Amino acid sequence: MPDLDALRLRKQLQTERSFYWLVIVALLISLGTIIFADSQCAIDVGGKTVAYVRGTKVARRILGRLNHEYESRATRKFGKAIGGSLRFRPALRYYRRQADGPRVLSEKATLRALHEAISHHDLTPEVKAAVILVKDTPVVAVPTIAMARSVLHGVKLKLVELRGGDTSKADKQSLEGGEKVVEQYVDLALMQSSDDDAVAFLLRGRGSERSSQPRRDGSSYTVKTGDTGSSIARSANTTVEELEHLNPGINWMTLKPGDKVKVPAGPVTSSVSPPRANPPASASTANLSVQGTRETTVQEVIPYKTKRLRSLRLDPGVEQVRRKGEKGLLRVRYRIHLQNGKEIKREEIDRRVIKQPVDEDILYGASSSPGP
Repeated sequence: MPDLDALRLRKQLQTERSFYWLVIVALLISLGTIIFADSQCAIDVGGKTVAYVRGTKVARRILGRLNHEYESRATRKFGKAIGGSLRFRPALRYYRRQADGPRVLSEKATLRALHEAISHHDLTPEVKAAVILVKDTPVVAVPTIAMARSVLHGVKLKLVELRGGDTSKADKQSLEGGEKVVEQYVDLALMQSSDDDAVAFLLRGRGSERSSQPRRDGSSYTVKTGDTGSSIARSANTTVEELEHLNPGINWMTLKPGDKVKVPAGPVTSSVSPPRANPPASASTANLSVQGTRETTVQEVIPYKTKRLRSLRLDPGVEQVRRKGEKGLLRVRYRIHLQNGKEIKREEIDRRVIKQPVDEDILYGASSSPGP
């Protein structure tokens, strides 16, 4: 027969063991709840707390909504590739708080606080773009490198047309100081959405839009040190084309302090633009011009020399040409440096004599003076 006392004792031990395991599991759950409590979460921008929310899930959802909002805006305007490269600088982050902090905000209020941080530039939405640099200074940003090259060609073509140069070679010329295209992150607000917008931005610069007030021609402006045609146009809220129309006889490449320039009526501010906070907008487009080169070959005349020879056969005071002089020919190849279609420098790269000159010999009488 089985021992009833032993069976009863074994049953009691199993019950007690199950109870102890339940207590241990309950304690572990309680401890995990205390350690990983999700009661409050702080959202930071550059080390500065913007808002407190109820838990990390809410924080992730709010930041996801903010990213989606700006990604959708960038995608609609510039394309999916640009929208997918969106980031915020400084980076947003969130973390749990073990102790109760200030008042927990709703999702709507937190989004409003983040929008205020963006509007005050504490938080800047950036995208990866193709940036055009002139003289190693960022000037304008566009969505793709192909678009940037198209914009550069458009700017060169426009500048060459304005100066009456050869537009067929505009794409082979370079802007003054050189230009290049690089990929880097820029402020989303500085992106240009179309070729035409970017070309206009490069040609006139930001802040040079025409004033809506009526104008009258004939106001005079005195050129100061550092002024250029573009900087004067920008200061007068006009364009270079309008200035050239008002001043047909002025060479804008040789402006000197003290020169008088006609500008549309209205106040003219200082021609030196204040620095801007964001790099692509800080580059001045004043004095933007096209530089190029072309080669040409010309034939030049080589003059002959005249030799006077004394002759005893001739009477004194009598002269006779023994050999008539002939001019020589020289073929010279030049590299011509152009700026806005005008020659600014000529460099000789090769020369070749086609025909040697023949000296002219003149005989004169024995007692006559050789002369000079």
